[in-house]
Amino acid sequence: MTILVASSRPREQEELNILLGDLVSRFNERDLPRALLRDVGLVLIQRLAPRDEVTLRALQWNDRWRETVRLEAQPLRRHG
Repeated sequence: MTILVASSRPREQEELNILLGDLVSRFNERDLPRALLRDVGLVLIQRLAPRDEVTLRALQWNDRWRETVRLEAQPLRRHG
């Protein structure tokens, strides 16, 4: 997962992106509740993102979470 935000701190932005991506991977491996994933991701963003980027990153995180939940709710399509 990549959250694109124009940041004056590219290294910190990249580290947070990696951390959030790892978080998603771990939750998927353990089949943990999606609501918990959303909440943990938001806490990480609130604590680690630069203060001027928290709101935008949180909105992007929520958008990604909603899209993931929507896609997972759709039935799998079979080809052929």
